[in-house]
Amino acid sequence: MNRTVARVDPDGYARRCEERRRGRKVQLCHEDEGMATLYAYLPAGIAATIYTRVDRVARRLRSRGEERTLDELRADVFSDLCLGVAGEVEPPRAEVFVYLDFLTWAGLRSEPAELAGHGPIPAQLAREIAANATIRRVIIDP
Repeated sequence: MNRTVARVDPDGYARRCEERRRGRKVQLCHEDEGMATLYAYLPAGIAATIYTRVDRVARRLRSRGEERTLDELRADVFSDLCLGVAGEVEPPRAEVFVYLDFLTWAGLRSEPAELAGHGPIPAQLAREIAANATIRRVIIDP
């Protein structure tokens, strides 16, 4: 559904995405047995970058013989990063795949792009992500 809406009304879709972006927030929900859930409602590109960073560090720890599960490691790495107690950690870097056509990338049109694992994103957001990325070119002929 989002893909169709984004293609039919890219400007309206971009406006609605910006409205959602203004609604970003973090929430705390208390659970049972001394646990809680922390929700972060973030722009998709930022959330994907955070998750990729946490996952990369957790997998590296796991490959070094760590006995905690990958989920436990992700939770612990995330906590350490948020609390500022993480040991030596690589700077933020993630591999996020954004698929956009050349004319949209160049700013000559505003076709929605595709954020892998998420779905369509407005052209402007795709250009922002691409502006701070290492570009790998894949040329296709539709």
